[in-house]
Amino acid sequence: MRQQEGVSYGAGGAVRVDDDKSNKNSRAFIYAIYAPENAAKVQTGFKEEIARFIDGGITEEELKSAVNGWVQEQNVSRAKDNELLRLLNNNMYYDRDMMFQKSIEDKVTALTVQDVNAAIKKYFKTLDNWTVVNAGDFENFEIKNGDKKVD
Repeated sequence: MRQQEGVSYGAGGAVRVDDDKSNKNSRAFIYAIYAPENAAKVQTGFKEEIARFIDGGITEEELKSAVNGWVQEQNVSRAKDNELLRLLNNNMYYDRDMMFQKSIEDKVTALTVQDVNAAIKKYFKTLDNWTVVNAGDFENFEIKNGDKKVD
């Protein structure tokens, strides 16, 4: 939305899968920082981008970049005392050892584009099914997505 549409100062998102195997909660979030007058365009951009993501999935290059970045992030995290302590603490709580972490890394590095795209189609929902929160100074602006107010 920043590069193509020019309606936001920055945008991003993340997916968080729950550590607790008995708790089936995971979450995804997206965000954009934008001027209030661009709110409707940002909403439309999110709707279109999520639909494109579900329909088209990811490419081999995107998967490779994401996996390499995640593995590097895990390595850096384990090199920081406080993050290693958190990981060890979680492992103790869930009765796991570091081989569990290795098995996760092995599974992630073995993912194929077909695996990931099947998961995207199965688990991701269109923006109409998301909880949408708008925060900021919208005093003089009405945010609309079609005929339905989303703020």
